[in-house]
Amino acid sequence: MRVLDLMRESDLFFFTSIYESTSTVVLEAISSGLPVLSFNTCGFGPLVKEFAGVAVELTTTKQSVNDFAKEINYLSSHREVLDKYSQAELDRRIMLSWKSKAEDVVGIYKKISTRTRSRY
Repeated sequence: MRVLDLMRESDLFFFTSIYESTSTVVLEAISSGLPVLSFNTCGFGPLVKEFAGVAVELTTTKQSVNDFAKEINYLSSHREVLDKYSQAELDRRIMLSWKSKAEDVVGIYKKISTRTRSRY
């Protein structure tokens, strides 16, 4: 997959969408170990801020552009920070995999079905 290869070769992924709530591209970047710079919107902000990169607060257009540029400049001068985010993503990718998510859902269903059966 060419896109994933490009992600693995890149240093930073910019996710600039402010309305897209179901994008898988952020998860693809994380699974590739590619640090993310995004806005703190779309449900991805907390995930990015937790371990995957930097989530800029969405304010005015001018301020948001300035904040994004400030983070780009900082990260380009502090490669060790990018490396830290990349390693954290690689450490967490198992937890974020489809297999892991499916196992979580199966576990929830088992827990619910056990509770339901014990009531009857």
